[in-house]
Amino acid sequence: MLDVLILPHSHTLTLDVANVFGRGAEPELHVWTTEVVTAPAWHWHIVAAAYAWVAALFCWVGRGRPAGAPSPVPYAVATFAVVLVAGLALEKAAAHPGIVWAVGTSAAVFYISPFFGYYCGVRGTSVARWLGALAIANLVQRLLLIAVAWVATTQQLGTHLDVHTITDIAPPGLGEIVLQTPVEAWTYAILMPQLAFQLVVSMVFGVVLGAVPFVLARRRARSRQ
Repeated sequence: MLDVLILPHSHTLTLDVANVFGRGAEPELHVWTTEVVTAPAWHWHIVAAAYAWVAALFCWVGRGRPAGAPSPVPYAVATFAVVLVAGLALEKAAAHPGIVWAVGTSAAVFYISPFFGYYCGVRGTSVARWLGALAIANLVQRLLLIAVAWVATTQQLGTHLDVHTITDIAPPGLGEIVLQTPVEAWTYAILMPQLAFQLVVSMVFGVVLGAVPFVLARRRARSRQ
């Protein structure tokens, strides 16, 4: 934030907002440009500062809370929602592609999962309940993203979740599909991949990254009883 006040940031930046999907017979995923955004350089600095302020405000509000792990599912969903909004705002502010990716929901899965496992372990959750809570959290997160993508696509609001400009897609096992309406684009480019692929991937990473924190935290919780 201070660099905006000290250094000049009046120049503009341009970001080609991208999303990737299978297409035709191409062996690799095709990169679609869903929107081209141009904005003053200081815009994304303000978004990044606001993102940090939200995190700081969350810590401030919870300062008087009794010591202990928060409820894992609301924690995971709230974190995912904040990251989702921040990532889309950075796209609209024409931030650098690397920064947009680092504050994206895909990256969020990596740092949510260990804390989710740890919080479940601290609370003495069984393995079955941990996996069940993880599945619920991942499902709600994906449904939230799907809902935002529906609005972005049908209203043509831009961002990588606005897929109305995608003309064709080749989902695994379904062959090439020509997309004629925004609803079809949302169905095949967002709804199906999120529920069939991203949900499974998020669950796998949640287990792999959360297993060790879960086991260690649960052992510590038992030793204190």
